[in-house]
Amino acid sequence: MEGCQRMWGSPNCSSSSCKSTGDKDLEEWKEAARQLEMSNPTKDDHDHTVFRCIKLSYDYLKHEDAKRCFLNCCLFPEDTNINIEDLVKYGIGQGLFQNANTVEEARAAASSLLKHLKACSLLLNGDQEGCVKMHDVVRDTAISIASAGDELAFLVHSGAALKKWPRRDSYEAYTAISLMSNEIQELPDGLVCPKLQTLLLQNNIDIREIPDAFFERMESLRVLDVNGADISSLPSSLGLLLNLRTLCLDGCESTDLSILGELRKLEILSLRESCIEELPEEIGKLVSLRMLDLTMSGDLKTIRSNLLSSLSQLEEIYLQGSFGDWGKPIEGKDQETNAGFDELTRLPCLNTLKVDIPDAGCIPQTVVSNPNWVKFNICMSEDLFVRLMDVHLSKIMAARSRALILNTTINTLPDWFNSVVTEKTEKLFYMIDSDLHDIISEYDQGRLNGLKSLLVESCYGIVQLMNTDIRVSNRPVFDNLEELRVHNMDSLKVICIGELPPGSLRKLKFFQVEQCDKLVGPLLQPNLLQRLENLEVLDVSGNSLEDIFRSEGLGKEQILLRKLKEMKLDKLPHLKNIWNGPAQLAVFNKLKILTVIACKKLRNLFVITVSRCLLQLEELWIEDCGGLEVIIGEDEGEASSSNMSHNSRVKEIVEKQKEEAMEKNILPQLKNLSLQNLPLLTGFYPGFASIQCPSLEQLHVQDCPLFRASTAEFHSRKQVQVNNEQHFLLLQKRLWEIRQFS
Repeated sequence: MEGCQRMWGSPNCSSSSCKSTGDKDLEEWKEAARQLEMSNPTKDDHDHTVFRCIKLSYDYLKHEDAKRCFLNCCLFPEDTNINIEDLVKYGIGQGLFQNANTVEEARAAASSLLKHLKACSLLLNGDQEGCVKMHDVVRDTAISIASAGDELAFLVHSGAALKKWPRRDSYEAYTAISLMSNEIQELPDGLVCPKLQTLLLQNNIDIREIPDAFFERMESLRVLDVNGADISSLPSSLGLLLNLRTLCLDGCESTDLSILGELRKLEILSLRESCIEELPEEIGKLVSLRMLDLTMSGDLKTIRSNLLSSLSQLEEIYLQGSFGDWGKPIEGKDQETNAGFDELTRLPCLNTLKVDIPDAGCIPQTVVSNPNWVKFNICMSEDLFVRLMDVHLSKIMAARSRALILNTTINTLPDWFNSVVTEKTEKLFYMIDSDLHDIISEYDQGRLNGLKSLLVESCYGIVQLMNTDIRVSNRPVFDNLEELRVHNMDSLKVICIGELPPGSLRKLKFFQVEQCDKLVGPLLQPNLLQRLENLEVLDVSGNSLEDIFRSEGLGKEQILLRKLKEMKLDKLPHLKNIWNGPAQLAVFNKLKILTVIACKKLRNLFVITVSRCLLQLEELWIEDCGGLEVIIGEDEGEASSSNMSHNSRVKEIVEKQKEEAMEKNILPQLKNLSLQNLPLLTGFYPGFASIQCPSLEQLHVQDCPLFRASTAEFHSRKQVQVNNEQHFLLLQKRLWEIRQFS
């Protein structure tokens, strides 16, 4: 083994080969080391050594599917994010994942293989969710392996800025050709490619036409991707691809897709953002079709009755931002109607669907048998904006496997639908004008025990978000909810009325309240505050609250907000107190980030008693708070004493606070402090600005004319940078990340 390490000149090489063979027994490992040592590379041929290392890792991969997935990654441009879903589609088309019975099982198999390839250092994590990357050196090696194999021969010029098709004496040996992400304008009239199985031409936006005979001699083709090409019509030779399994025509401008009916072995058909107005009846001939994707095909208005139900092998259908006229008459066709929503319930293999429906009237009251929909995203809305928003959210919420958007209440939905969909929903969005009055009654009606994320938006009938006074059951509510968002609720006045049963909201981590103008008083009163034991992020903006937390009535032995890490308060013009009431033991002791913007009536953020708990605070951003005089104010008892003159009392408070400040680091972890447009701010404490922040690194002060503290007065052990613009912009960018859906 030591000899093997001597041969590997590169740490990456060593890591790659060692990890790759790590799941072999010792004898196989010794054989791998022996083979590498036999090559006896020197420093002069380091590149060859690297190649040998990567090649050895490749050779010792257990599964052929892992090798094919690895080689498929080299078909993509250098240093690009490789979409895992593309690898799944290509793999299915190439006949990989034979032990997977469904497309979803194929995804799981691909995920496992890719995880192993990353563990072997043959692949890297992508910069985006759902992606992987391949190091340039590894990619070059993979191309070399794939170009010299007996069974495989790749032609790869992806992302090479090609304007013309690459000329070769012969294309007969190639099994895969990738010319994706180039500037090719014309395709050859015809190619003799009897062994070609994979052809990737996507992202050549200048391709306007495919010659009619282009596919005539590609009889073995199994995977074809021409996404992004503005093709106005499909060539007749496409119908000759009788072995084609995966076809990607995203963005296709052709309105006549009838020729696709010839592709009887097709399993994956992607027509995202296509221009078709009607799904051709010939699609019904695709008896092997397992996935149909028509996302964002906004012109699609017609799917004839019984077309979808003829796709007996269909496992996944995607129609978001696309067809939604279920069961409606076809325009210009007497006595003909579109496919009804009930056709989806009759597809025996369907397990995944993402669809739009205008209202509950499209859903049949009864079904022959309950469908087994494992993953779903159903948007019930007539509003095109809501439907398009749903498509966007689907892209950024990878884990959103069971989502439902409703423009009605649960009691209007058929029982079978509530059993199959509502009760299994993990993410529920309400967008109802007036019919919804209380979300607790919805919880009980829909048996939403598995709900993890809830958005309530523009529900103008809600005055009280939760009301337990009218509830009979004393069982916990929303006990698995992790995320609660309340947006644009013009009638909402209070979050919770009555006592929530113990265990309610026990898993809530994220709470956001936006643009609820009539929401007054405290946001979190004791009846709600004591249930939020796992709250980590609080984001409040655009309402009329006077207090964020009110703790009166709670016992001093109760420990609240023990996990709160981040709090953002924005555009709260009537806010007077963040915390109102006796300070609880260890309150805010995990808070790391605090942002306060446009809270013009705040005179201070916390009193001294509360501020002593801010031991983990790392980032403090205060902006446009015109009434803020100090960051940490006096405790009420100290401020209201009537037994001594004002001047002597102030002097005593100042001396006492100075003494306390010297005894203890008030904000020991504070790294970033930003103060902007605070015209009345004089310092941290009344009468003096000094505070101990031994970890302070960045100080931003702008338009704070009365704030005179120097960096030395913060007593930092580090070199404090003042008004670093680059760092300020980074903080500003991070400031708005909390707004995004998780």
